[in-house]
Amino acid sequence: MLARILRKRHNIDCDVVDPRGWVLRGVPSRAEEYRADMASYYDVVIGLHPDNALREVVNSAQVRPVIVVPCCNFWSDTAKLGRDQLLDAIENHHAGYGTSERAVLDFRGPHNRALVLLPGYAPTRHQAREIPATERQHVHPARQSAQRPVQQDAQRGQGRAEPVPRKQQHRPGVPGQALALASRRQPAPPDARWQALIPAEGTGIIAHHDLAPWNLVISPRQWAFIDWDTAAPGSRLWDLAYALHGFVPLSANPAYQRGNPAHRMRLFAGAYRLDQTQRQQLVPMLARRTKAIYDCLAGQAAAGTQPWTRLWQQGHGRAWRADTGYIAGRKDTWHHALLG
Repeated sequence: MLARILRKRHNIDCDVVDPRGWVLRGVPSRAEEYRADMASYYDVVIGLHPDNALREVVNSAQVRPVIVVPCCNFWSDTAKLGRDQLLDAIENHHAGYGTSERAVLDFRGPHNRALVLLPGYAPTRHQAREIPATERQHVHPARQSAQRPVQQDAQRGQGRAEPVPRKQQHRPGVPGQALALASRRQPAPPDARWQALIPAEGTGIIAHHDLAPWNLVISPRQWAFIDWDTAAPGSRLWDLAYALHGFVPLSANPAYQRGNPAHRMRLFAGAYRLDQTQRQQLVPMLARRTKAIYDCLAGQAAAGTQPWTRLWQQGHGRAWRADTGYIAGRKDTWHHALLG
């Protein structure tokens, strides 16, 4: 029922994962056991009395925000835990991976306690409260063309907003200006470990590597990028090439195209303040960056890795391949747009 409410009232895409195959009409479902390695496919994982899947749901908080309402004795095989002991055990387990906060749900009963578990890279609690979860935007690249960035704090593993003044948010090119703010040099700690799936071209910043509308959170007070789990050393141009794909967008599908892509690219690059050398480097990088996504998806699917295999089966590979061909075949257009 929660999934239906989120879909109907807030236009948030949801999957119900239940090995028993119980479904609600109009709500996508997966009749399989939930595993923690599925978490990276989702923006948030909610476990409502997940029973045998409790530990898998909790372990998902290492990479994604989790809300869990634990029930019964499915945490320990050797000890019977009461409600508060169970909450303590989960919090202690997650302490090495991120933060936790208890919540009391608005109904009576012994099981009206929930835990909000955040991974170490998640925004701070203060920021999370400023950006309600119901305002998370799930959109295709064609449906969103402006952004406000989050700059990664490598020392603390947090994100912080880099605001664009509200009076400027309507101006063309603000996405590029915002991205320029986000990609200022940020030193990485020497013992940092990264989860980058795609080797970056160049270094110089801690790059997001997935700057796209589906990783944008919008509230009346601020806009911010989320999903920093694949952040790693990279270059400003490498991140920019990916952002252009999503925010222009550079799509082979006419249904997703928006306006004049060359004009939108020129505005984006102008706000980013690219010099001539950077513009020349960016033109051939556009297709390479998109093909890198296709190659990654194909490799992960060939290895049987989820969720990449499922995404490949759903046609994502064909879409990225088509976009690569679309971008590569219009190299002269992008050259004229950026270099005139």
